[in-house]
Parts: sequence; structure tokens; C-alpha cells
Amino acid sequence: MRTKKGITLYDAFVPVWFFVAIPAAWLVLLPVNFITDSIVLWFVAKAFDVRDIKALWKSCIVRVFLVGFVANLIGALFLFLSQGYFGEWWYEYITTPVALNPLDNIYALVFTVLGVVVAGAVGYLLNRKLSFKRTQIEERAKRNISLALAILTAPFLFLMPSRSFYDPETPLYTFTNHIVWAVRYACDVTPVKCAVTEGAPLTYADGFLTSYALADAINHARPANSTITRDPDYTMVFYNPEDETDTGLSAEMWFTAENLAVFRIDGKWYLADEYDTEQVRLALAGELTYTPPEEDAADAPSATTAV
Repeated sequence: MRTKKGITLYDAFVPVWFFVAIPAAWLVLLPVNFITDSIVLWFVAKAFDVRDIKALWKSCIVRVFLVGFVANLIGALFLFLSQGYFGEWWYEYITTPVALNPLDNIYALVFTVLGVVVAGAVGYLLNRKLSFKRTQIEERAKRNISLALAILTAPFLFLMPSRSFYDPETPLYTFTNHIVWAVRYACDVTPVKCAVTEGAPLTYADGFLTSYALADAINHARPANSTITRDPDYTMVFYNPEDETDTGLSAEMWFTAENLAVFRIDGKWYLADEYDTEQVRLALAGELTYTPPEEDAADAPSATTAV
């Protein structure tokens, strides 16, 4: 979690879709699912002119409820596959976004939607074959009610960004650039002499915080046109310190008269918003702090230094 002058990182977090697999969460999920399934079943049966809705509800609600829970669990297990490591591309576009923010990029969104579809498909098949097996309604009504239940009770909550719960103070960015990949977590920053604009920081914090803030600002920035001709305020190189063959990604940064950060990377311009610009200024000034997990905070030393 990041606040105006601090970064808090957690050892572990639970994606929204993973709550289905946590027994402790069932105390909330099971009653909610039962009530939801009952309401949907009642209205769907009424829409398809089922004569004795009360009798139908009594005869199949338990099976409908269990099928819905199993279907959601299977959908969650499908999404859990995203957390495997299948290379840098997979980690960048699937693993982290599916867990934190499926709206981060189109690949994560499609993968998460597939998880919802898998849950809906399983629910449809099981309801059609099992839930209404002992009922007196005709086959067409079974298909229609099963399809309606699959659509209306599908776990669309899987699409909700988990990051919104763990970091509500930070803006939620969608369809980001992914210019600086997560594997390039190190960054060398160089202030350019005689080029720093008025009010721009002249010192910078330790590399981790600086890299974190700058990478976020670049990845969240939008393409822009610029006529800046003066030398940049800062130059930087992002690289993977564990990969000796990584030649790094170079970028230049200016602070505009509107107090926004502008980046030039491979000849293309990108404009950061006010929030990310403020985070960059704080990091470069050594005022962005790192807060370790709460359980270790008391014993951990300060991680902010200025050079």
C-alpha cells in the first residue's frame, strides 16, 4: 500500500477470487450464496412460468446452492493457474495483474473472464444434469433455468481489482503501458547538471523506492506530444540486476511548468498524472518511505536514506 509519503508492502495478500477457497470465508460466502441462489431461482422460475415455484425451490435449492459453490470454486482454481511462473511475459501480464487488477491489461482481463466463464459453464452443466433431475418441470425449462442461473449467479466479483481493497488510497490504473517490466526492478537515476527546473528535487532516496515510483509513473503515463528542447532534468536506466545480459531500458524525464513529469523513451513521449508525479518527487527527494509488514514493523529499521 502506498500513501502520499510512504510505501507499505505486504508479505501476502488474498485476491478476491481466492476467498472461495478459504474455509474461514465460507461463514460469509455460504449464507450470501444461498440467499442469492434462492432469489435468482425464484424469479427465473417465475419468468419461465413454473407453476409451483415453492415446491421447485424446496426440491432443488440445496443442490443449486452446492452446484453454485462448486462452480465458483472451480473457477477460482482456474484463476489460481495464473499464479504459476511461465516466464517473464506471463509474470508481467498475467500473474500479478490477475491477482491485483484484472483491468491492468487485455490479457489479464481475458484470462479472468475465462475464469468467470468456466464457473458459469460448470454451473450450467451440473444444474441441468443434477439440480433439476428429480423435478417435474419439462426439459426445456430445465435448460432455460440452468442457463439463467449460470449467467445471473456467475462470479463476476472475480473481475473486481483486489488492489482496491488493499490499497484504496492509490488511484486504480487500467490498461497500463508495461514499458518497465517488473523484472527490471533496479534503476540508476542521474540528475542532469544545470537542467533541473525550479523546485525539482536534487537528492534521491535509495534505489528501490526511486525505481518503484519511476516505473509506476512510466507504466501509468499516457502517450503525449511534446516540444521540449532543453536537456532533461533526469536520466535513468532500468535493469534486472540478476541478469548480466540485460542492457537496460533508458529514459529521460522532465518536470513541466504544470508540475507534471514527462518521459521520453525510445523517442516516444509519455505524460504522468499528478499523483504519480508527486510520488516521483517524493522518492527523488528522499521523502517516500518504506513501511514493512505490520507484524515486523516494530523490529525493522528505517529503509529511507538520502544521498
